[in-house]
Amino acid sequence: MRVAGISAGVLLCASALVVGPSGHASTADAHAEQRAITLITGDTVRLGGGVHTIERGPGREGVTFLIDEAGGRLRVVPSDAAPLLREGRLDTRLFDVSALLESGYDREPELPLIIVQDADARARTTMSGSRVVRDLPSIDGTAVRAQAKQRTGFWKDLTLAGGVRKVWLDGRLKPSLETSVPQVGVLDSGVDAGHPDLAGRIAGERNFTDAPEGGDDHGHGTHVPATIVSGGGASAGRHRGVAPGAQVLAAKVCADFCQESAIIAGMHWSAEQGAKVVNMSLTGDDHPGLDPLEQAVEQLTAQYGTLFVVAAGNNGKGTVGSPATADAALAVGAVARDETLAAFSSTGPRTGDHGLKPDITAPGVDIVAARSRLAPVGEGSYISMSGTSMATPHVAGAAAILAGQHPGWTPSSRPR
Repeated sequence: MRVAGISAGVLLCASALVVGPSGHASTADAHAEQRAITLITGDTVRLGGGVHTIERGPGREGVTFLIDEAGGRLRVVPSDAAPLLREGRLDTRLFDVSALLESGYDREPELPLIIVQDADARARTTMSGSRVVRDLPSIDGTAVRAQAKQRTGFWKDLTLAGGVRKVWLDGRLKPSLETSVPQVGVLDSGVDAGHPDLAGRIAGERNFTDAPEGGDDHGHGTHVPATIVSGGGASAGRHRGVAPGAQVLAAKVCADFCQESAIIAGMHWSAEQGAKVVNMSLTGDDHPGLDPLEQAVEQLTAQYGTLFVVAAGNNGKGTVGSPATADAALAVGAVARDETLAAFSSTGPRTGDHGLKPDITAPGVDIVAARSRLAPVGEGSYISMSGTSMATPHVAGAAAILAGQHPGWTPSSRPR
């Protein structure tokens, strides 16, 4: 038997459950690192020394658990969540204990979620133990944060709320670096607008992260737009961008990580501001079905005629990352100077239906562009980076030139 892609391994019924190779924690395990994650249901999974303990949330004495342990990965599904998983109304990542710990959610008091509801239900629904972060109208969603200590009450309200179509983990993506006069929207880690190469080329900025400043202390968010619009001010014109006559709308959606709800909000803002092309040099794991980012790409492309140019990812011969996997996205792989495919560039195909992605390639190896003055690495005005992150702005810049020459073209237009 399988439950929403999770195999039903062990059915557990006691109020506090200890599971391990020998069924109990030994004295040798006592000093191992202990970590704990509270699920969306309010149940807590504690791990350490090769064993895990599950503690039910208040008032959940009758709940049992389906446990899947395979390949060193742990998934825990409470029995009252299993039907919603089968119906496709819950994101399976919400019960992937290993992934939740890897993302550091055990160190935060709030669990970030995206709740997709019918419009009338969204307007009247309130859930205890949570706060609304932002509305996401492009996907009929709301980004909320559920408090750890009140998550049982939140889960109860959530399951009783009407019109809930899907509950997603508000996951985290990352910039697509190799571990190594149209307006163009750039969704990234902010921008050093004072860099000589970007002087006069930033048409607007907006910060969608929890970081207090909108500038770029990472470096990625300055390098990428400079590849598109740089005038080469710090190099006597040598390091010019692909479309130096264009203007950038800089949406900061990444700080320590790139939150999905921030990305969606940045996409919507860029499209509303009139950006014909939006550069997204970021990527996350793709899963079968339409995730919130893919849904936003499709909806905003149809609504605003915006072309989303997205990094394919750096998985080598592995699958392309989301949201480059969206049908409407222009997914970009990377090539070296001799036009051979970069070893790190994802080759596809897409997960699930094995659709062909990426759609195009561009230079992405040892690309020299503006260095943010706040960047923690490098020195001087320029820095060399590699990745599909660097290939993507080359395509976005070329698309911006086409958009300026052919204002009537849409993302689905084909040259004649």
